Amino acid sequence: MRRLWVGLLGLFVCLGCAIAAADGFSVIPAGPISGYGENYLMIQTPGAGTLEVTIGDSYAVYRHLTGTVEAGEGQWIWDGLADDGQRIGQYTGTYQLTAEWIGADGASATDSRSVQMEASRQVLLFAIPSSPVLYLENDEVWFVELQLSRSAENGRIRMQVCAAEDPSQVVFTRDIHPKGTDVFQYHWNGRNAAVTPGHYTVSMWLMGASDRTHMFPLEVRAGKPPVQEVQPTGEILPRNGMSDEEIWAVMQKPSVVVDIRPVAHQKVYQEPSLKSNVLGTLHGQTQALEVLEVSGKWVRINAWRHEDGEFISGYVPLKQLKVVQPDARYGLLIDKEAQTLTLFEEGRSVTTLPISSGLPAKDRLIRETAAGCFLTGDRLADFTSEGYHYRWCIRYDGGNLIHSVGTKLVNRHSDSTWQNTQLGQKASHGCVRVPRLPMDESGIDAWWLYTHLPYRTRVIILDDPLTRRAQAAAAQTDMDPAIATAYPEEKQHDAAIPAFGEDVREIVMTFGGDTVIGTREIWWKQEDAFPAYLERYGMDYPFQALRELFAADDLTMVNLECTLKANRDYEDKSKRYRFRGMPSWTQVLTGSSVELVNIANNHYIDYGPNGKKTTRDALTQGGLPFSGYGHTYIAEIKGVKIGFAGIRETMYLKDKPKLAAEIQGLRAAGCDLVIYTCHWGVEYSPQHNSLQLGMAQVAVAAGADLVIGGHPHVVQGISVLREVPVVWSLGNLMFGGTIELSTFDGLLVRARFKFRDDTYLGCLLELLPVRTSGRAAEGINDYRPVPAEGEDAQRILQLIQADSLFPIAQTLWFPRTP
Repeated sequence: MRRLWVGLLGLFVCLGCAIAAADGFSVIPAGPISGYGENYLMIQTPGAGTLEVTIGDSYAVYRHLTGTVEAGEGQWIWDGLADDGQRIGQYTGTYQLTAEWIGADGASATDSRSVQMEASRQVLLFAIPSSPVLYLENDEVWFVELQLSRSAENGRIRMQVCAAEDPSQVVFTRDIHPKGTDVFQYHWNGRNAAVTPGHYTVSMWLMGASDRTHMFPLEVRAGKPPVQEVQPTGEILPRNGMSDEEIWAVMQKPSVVVDIRPVAHQKVYQEPSLKSNVLGTLHGQTQALEVLEVSGKWVRINAWRHEDGEFISGYVPLKQLKVVQPDARYGLLIDKEAQTLTLFEEGRSVTTLPISSGLPAKDRLIRETAAGCFLTGDRLADFTSEGYHYRWCIRYDGGNLIHSVGTKLVNRHSDSTWQNTQLGQKASHGCVRVPRLPMDESGIDAWWLYTHLPYRTRVIILDDPLTRRAQAAAAQTDMDPAIATAYPEEKQHDAAIPAFGEDVREIVMTFGGDTVIGTREIWWKQEDAFPAYLERYGMDYPFQALRELFAADDLTMVNLECTLKANRDYEDKSKRYRFRGMPSWTQVLTGSSVELVNIANNHYIDYGPNGKKTTRDALTQGGLPFSGYGHTYIAEIKGVKIGFAGIRETMYLKDKPKLAAEIQGLRAAGCDLVIYTCHWGVEYSPQHNSLQLGMAQVAVAAGADLVIGGHPHVVQGISVLREVPVVWSLGNLMFGGTIELSTFDGLLVRARFKFRDDTYLGCLLELLPVRTSGRAAEGINDYRPVPAEGEDAQRILQLIQADSLFPIAQTLWFPRTP
């Protein structure tokens, strides 16, 4: 790629008049400097040699001029611009010119003096079309974005359209009357001109400044643009290790975008229904979606949501989507982990720049720069925020922009020193900050991107889940920053399973996911609902395939995701789903060797305070201990005291110290082990999020030995935080609340805690995939979970692996350092 700056004209002319200089060397401007003009530097040298001239201020060097000179007097003509073609400085003022001459014999001399920068000449800075193709019957307006260097009173921009094969054949001319220096759009449909389908060259310039003409090719086509069908896209982000060519192929994939205003928000639904839970929102026109499946009026997609940059998987209405093609010349690859931006041109990488993307703050997780696949949109005016001035803004995701680092005005000079030091790290408020001056020979910077990138240039932003979650967790949980630093998700965990002698005691516990021994009120009398199955097959039916497994351990614990109550009084109808079972149905659990349940979940409260009380009473009367929602439980097994507690995500956010206090209270009560359950995360999200991480970090720092998660209804991964395993989500186990399940994949975890005398050695985790229905292959919920086998088991383990940082095996050893 050629060097992308406006080069020195390099004109050297011998003069008849002498320039006085004490040492025989000087470089003196003939007058004040004006951007986009002809500015003369009067030069005197004592001999032939090379000359280097720089122009800058206290904060940066903006222009480097180099060339050869002859002895005597001469002049260079300079356009008054910086190396990348932008004007120097935002305001008129004084800058420093420094010159060095090196003679052919090695002699040298320097000169330094102040130069006055005046307002730049009036020129057209750029002319960027919205598309290289204009359809004559297009409902979508074709336009050119334009911007002037200065306000041009009574100025006119000339637009001239010529036949591509014969530039002398002018088929259309139009004068445009701009106002101000903000970016503006000239709309044109081609129908009011003598243009027919074919190829043209469009030239645009400010009258009186035709030396700054901007030209671009334009193809005119008849009719309307073809409408592409929304189809599965495959992966829309490149994988690690891809070549430039492979990355470019991903960049050139068509984009499936939401056809709403760029700053509007499209809801992503948990299920294909407008009444379903909303997982997050996406922006219109520029945010590309990974389409997994098109089914009827709905499309199942993957994306990173606007609210906090978290990955979500859900549904959007098909009618809201359209397909667009990215521009074929340039592309941007932004790596949030490395904090870099790489420019691609026609399939190869050109240069890589340091950038600064969004850093979430307390109550402002929206500042996270979302990962994903985007397209550039319109250019926006400069703006000021928190005392910093930001320039050269390109929209790519709603209100998120690519723009220069911020500057402060100091004595009429732009100082970007502080934000320059932040390049290479997260620091912005959601946008992507780019250097305002070139950092290498490519000449690429924020100004270059602003004046060169076509509409719908592909922007790919790679996710940084570890860093993102840790930073959001620290911001969201109000934890001591030292906790987030000291308890990170460990990327490697390859502990070999040792041989245990007879002196090692083992306590075996099994943990199961969401268990609903109840249903919705409207389904109580349906023949295919859970109550009918219980009446038909008996209390032993739901867990008959798992009873032996549960009976073979010391304790089995599940998440009881319902209210136990004899009637529907106090039903909270403000909630979309309410699950209720009869108090006597505790026999379903106790008869299947379930010894403990967690009640810290969002369905324990379906029938208000009264329902919470009847649930606790039913469990107590049924001889089934419980923990969670402020209730702790201590079991003594084989001489080891084991404490249990748990919390809902929403309750944690209301009372953040409670989580650590419960764990510390169990430790103070003499517990040798503490198991903490968390009801957290985004429903149906295959990945754990930053809040889950933050809560787990607090739990581990407080002294938990195992953290078990639920609520997303799908399995998620496994992490280790300072030797403590965290199971992010077990998914569903037995779900009587829903006749038609969205997924049948679940997980049981069997934990084998090892002790030698009174010393805790660590635990083995056995991963036991399950299907929540014995008729899952038919898509039928029969309320009878079964062990998963073959391809089903492998698929579930792969889902766990996809959300885990280290290789997952069915048995994992987590040693505890004494």
